[in-house]
Amino acid sequence: MEYRTCATIAEKNPRRLALILKKALKKSDFAEIRLDFLRPEHVPEALEPTKKMLHRCVCTLRPKSEGGKFDGTEEERRSIIKLIAEYNPHLIDIEFATLAKHKGLLRYVRGTRTKILVSWHDFKKTPALPVLEKRLKEMTKISKNVKI
Repeated sequence: MEYRTCATIAEKNPRRLALILKKALKKSDFAEIRLDFLRPEHVPEALEPTKKMLHRCVCTLRPKSEGGKFDGTEEERRSIIKLIAEYNPHLIDIEFATLAKHKGLLRYVRGTRTKILVSWHDFKKTPALPVLEKRLKEMTKISKNVKI
């Protein structure tokens, strides 16, 4: 089995993010960019200088309800997710609940040809195996890339 590494970057400053990403990709195969650590209006400012590196990145804009830091509205978050998808990162991590509730977002992201990493979190417990298997089956209908 071949192993690959993925560094996670959670930077609050959009200018520093590009510098840290460049360093991380020298030592790691991929990087997850936690864009939810930025202020919403700084996400475009962070994407532009990193666009040539995004083919090796998983972009995440996680809301607080899913353990993230994004503090804007859900409508604003979906709008930013669309923008991120237009930059065509290696993967864009979007929560299963968001995709299930907002089919238009799913269609939009698919239209950009950006691959989706469907994620699902339970912060209270680890569900029983049959529950996880059922969730996995539902998630793989959206993407072959899933994270539980």
